[in-house]
Amino acid sequence: MTGKSGSTCYFTQNGGGGKYKVDGSKSTGKFAGATGSGTFVTTFVYAADLSPGKTTCTANNTGNVVPTGALITFKLSGPLTLKS
Repeated sequence: MTGKSGSTCYFTQNGGGGKYKVDGSKSTGKFAGATGSGTFVTTFVYAADLSPGKTTCTANNTGNVVPTGALITFKLSGPLTLKS
């Protein structure tokens, strides 16, 4: 997915996914001793300014990723049981 706002381009990339397992022995606070497992998906969103004279958002038409223009999200799905 590509988007544009003014002279800034936004790109979204699927970073892949996999399985996870909660390690409650390394957790603190209310998550100490928690158990659970499931799947996750990672998504990267980054922004880059258009190069001078360019009007279309493509990898070849932009400069470096702007310092405040990156976001990584993790979407997890699965049960989580807190120790009572």
